[in-house]
Amino acid sequence: MSRRPTDYATTRLLASVVAFPLFWALETSLVGWVAGLRWALVFFLSLPLGGLIAYRYLVGTGRLRHQLRFGALLVTRAQEARRLLAERREIVGELERARRDYESVVAFPRRIPIS
Repeated sequence: MSRRPTDYATTRLLASVVAFPLFWALETSLVGWVAGLRWALVFFLSLPLGGLIAYRYLVGTGRLRHQLRFGALLVTRAQEARRLLAERREIVGELERARRDYESVVAFPRRIPIS
């Protein structure tokens, strides 16, 4: 179906554009059928909030997993972990300097007076 990674991402996006509203409508109609219109409305309004909570949970577990992996590296190979941290600090410092240089040029462009 998809030949390139961008095709795959496009397919996933289009599938989600169709699937989310379809399943939300199906779930809401089931809740309305079982519990009534008022509960269906409350359920429908809670769906985006539930999705946001699930997304934040997924991001948090990913961050925790990365921290645990680095902690294991720190315990098993402390010298390499310290070297990686030092390299990271250097890279972040270079990026910050590049950002400041860029902002100093772009943030205040020279204005040509119009006469």
